[in-house]
Amino acid sequence: MEVQMIKISNCKFCGEAFSSRKIGGHTKYCDYNPAKDLNLQKLSQARSFITEESRKKLKESIKKAWENGNYTDSVVSRKGKPGHSHTESTRKKLSEARKIWLSSNPDKHPWKRSSKFYSEPCQKLKDALQLRNIEFQEEFTPLEDRFFLH
Repeated sequence: MEVQMIKISNCKFCGEAFSSRKIGGHTKYCDYNPAKDLNLQKLSQARSFITEESRKKLKESIKKAWENGNYTDSVVSRKGKPGHSHTESTRKKLSEARKIWLSSNPDKHPWKRSSKFYSEPCQKLKDALQLRNIEFQEEFTPLEDRFFLH
Protein backbone atom coordinates (compact mmCIF):
# COMPACT_ATOMS: atom_id res chain seq x y z
CA MET A 1 0.00 0.00 0.00
CA GLU A 2 1.31 3.40 -0.98
CA VAL A 3 1.30 6.17 1.62
CA GLN A 4 1.19 9.73 0.37
CA MET A 5 4.07 11.79 1.75
CA ILE A 6 3.36 15.23 3.15
CA LYS A 7 5.17 18.07 1.41
CA ILE A 8 7.21 20.25 3.74
CA SER A 9 7.82 23.95 3.08
CA ASN A 10 9.83 26.55 4.98
CA CYS A 11 8.45 29.89 6.09
CA LYS A 12 10.06 32.66 4.04
CA PHE A 13 10.25 34.87 7.13
CA CYS A 14 11.53 32.61 9.91
CA GLY A 15 12.64 29.50 8.00
CA GLU A 16 10.62 27.11 10.19
CA ALA A 17 9.35 23.97 8.41
CA PHE A 18 5.61 23.28 8.04
CA SER A 19 3.41 20.94 6.05
CA SER A 20 2.11 22.49 2.85
CA ARG A 21 -1.36 22.64 4.44
CA LYS A 22 -0.16 24.82 7.33
CA ILE A 23 2.54 27.00 5.75
CA GLY A 24 0.11 29.63 4.41
CA GLY A 25 -1.53 30.28 7.76
CA HIS A 26 1.81 30.42 9.54
CA THR A 27 3.47 32.70 6.99
CA LYS A 28 0.60 35.17 7.09
CA TYR A 29 0.81 35.53 10.89
CA CYS A 30 4.52 34.79 11.41
CA ASP A 31 6.13 37.01 14.04
CA TYR A 32 8.81 37.96 11.49
CA ASN A 33 6.32 38.91 8.76
CA PRO A 34 6.37 42.73 8.40
CA ALA A 35 2.68 42.68 7.38
CA LYS A 36 1.59 40.57 10.37
CA ASP A 37 -0.11 43.46 12.19
CA LEU A 38 -2.02 44.45 9.05
CA ASN A 39 -3.09 40.83 8.51
CA LEU A 40 -4.28 40.57 12.11
CA GLN A 41 -6.16 43.85 11.78
CA LYS A 42 -7.93 42.57 8.63
CA LEU A 43 -8.78 39.32 10.39
CA SER A 44 -10.20 41.18 13.38
CA GLN A 45 -12.33 43.39 11.11
CA ALA A 46 -13.64 40.37 9.21
CA ARG A 47 -14.54 38.59 12.45
CA SER A 48 -16.39 41.64 13.78
CA PHE A 49 -19.01 41.19 11.06
CA ILE A 50 -19.76 37.61 12.10
CA THR A 51 -22.53 37.57 14.67
CA GLU A 52 -24.49 34.71 16.20
CA GLU A 53 -27.47 35.79 14.12
CA SER A 54 -25.46 35.75 10.87
CA ARG A 55 -24.15 32.27 11.74
CA LYS A 56 -27.70 31.00 12.26
CA LYS A 57 -28.84 32.51 8.96
CA LEU A 58 -25.95 30.90 7.10
CA LYS A 59 -26.63 27.55 8.76
CA GLU A 60 -30.31 27.72 7.76
CA SER A 61 -29.52 28.73 4.16
CA ILE A 62 -27.09 25.82 3.80
CA LYS A 63 -29.63 23.44 5.33
CA LYS A 64 -32.31 24.63 2.87
CA ALA A 65 -29.90 24.28 -0.05
CA TRP A 66 -29.27 20.64 0.95
CA GLU A 67 -32.99 20.00 1.25
CA ASN A 68 -33.61 21.56 -2.17
CA GLY A 69 -30.91 19.38 -3.73
CA ASN A 70 -28.60 22.26 -4.65
CA TYR A 71 -25.58 20.40 -3.30
CA THR A 72 -24.32 17.14 -4.72
CA ASP A 73 -21.52 14.79 -3.71
CA SER A 74 -19.12 16.57 -6.04
CA VAL A 75 -19.89 20.03 -4.66
CA VAL A 76 -19.72 19.57 -0.89
CA SER A 77 -18.67 16.62 1.23
CA ARG A 78 -20.34 16.43 4.62
CA LYS A 79 -19.11 14.01 7.23
CA GLY A 80 -21.77 11.57 8.33
CA LYS A 81 -24.09 12.15 5.38
CA PRO A 82 -24.85 9.05 3.27
CA GLY A 83 -22.90 9.12 0.02
CA HIS A 84 -20.46 11.70 1.32
CA SER A 85 -17.76 9.53 2.80
CA HIS A 86 -14.18 8.83 1.81
CA THR A 87 -13.46 6.12 -0.71
CA GLU A 88 -11.96 2.87 0.54
CA SER A 89 -8.55 3.76 -0.94
CA THR A 90 -8.63 7.20 0.73
CA ARG A 91 -9.57 5.60 4.05
CA LYS A 92 -6.63 3.22 3.77
CA LYS A 93 -4.23 6.08 2.92
CA LEU A 94 -5.49 8.13 5.87
CA SER A 95 -5.21 5.11 8.17
CA GLU A 96 -1.65 4.35 7.10
CA ALA A 97 -0.60 8.00 7.40
CA ARG A 98 -2.18 8.17 10.89
CA LYS A 99 -0.40 4.98 11.99
CA ILE A 100 2.93 6.36 10.78
CA TRP A 101 2.30 9.63 12.60
CA LEU A 102 1.28 7.85 15.82
CA SER A 103 4.36 5.61 15.72
CA SER A 104 6.55 8.71 15.30
CA ASN A 105 4.68 10.76 17.92
CA PRO A 106 3.49 8.34 20.64
CA ASP A 107 3.22 11.08 23.26
CA LYS A 108 0.76 13.04 21.10
CA HIS A 109 -1.82 10.25 20.90
CA PRO A 110 -5.23 11.28 22.30
CA TRP A 111 -5.02 8.66 25.06
CA LYS A 112 -1.91 10.40 26.37
CA ARG A 113 -3.70 13.68 27.08
CA SER A 114 -3.50 14.42 30.78
CA SER A 115 -7.21 15.28 31.02
CA LYS A 116 -8.51 12.34 28.96
CA PHE A 117 -8.98 9.83 31.76
CA TYR A 118 -9.07 12.12 34.78
CA SER A 119 -11.35 10.97 37.57
CA GLU A 120 -11.50 11.78 41.26
CA PRO A 121 -11.25 8.13 42.44
CA CYS A 122 -8.24 7.51 40.20
CA GLN A 123 -6.54 10.69 41.38
CA LYS A 124 -7.16 9.76 45.04
CA LEU A 125 -5.59 6.33 44.46
CA LYS A 126 -2.56 7.92 42.76
CA ASP A 127 -2.18 10.41 45.63
CA ALA A 128 -2.40 7.60 48.21
CA LEU A 129 0.24 5.54 46.40
CA GLN A 130 2.55 8.53 46.05
CA LEU A 131 2.09 9.42 49.72
CA ARG A 132 3.28 5.93 50.66
CA ASN A 133 6.23 6.12 48.21
CA ILE A 134 4.86 3.21 46.17
CA GLU A 135 6.20 3.27 42.60
CA PHE A 136 3.67 2.80 39.83
CA GLN A 137 3.13 3.72 36.20
CA GLU A 138 0.46 6.44 36.07
CA GLU A 139 -0.64 5.93 32.47
CA PHE A 140 -0.04 2.50 31.01
CA THR A 141 0.14 1.91 27.23
CA PRO A 142 -0.43 -1.83 26.86
CA LEU A 143 0.61 -2.23 23.22
CA GLU A 144 3.47 0.02 22.12
CA ASP A 145 3.42 -1.27 18.53
CA ARG A 146 -0.32 -0.93 17.84
CA PHE A 147 -1.84 2.28 16.51
CA PHE A 148 -5.57 1.75 16.25
CA LEU A 149 -7.75 4.63 15.17
CA HIS A 150 -10.94 5.58 16.96
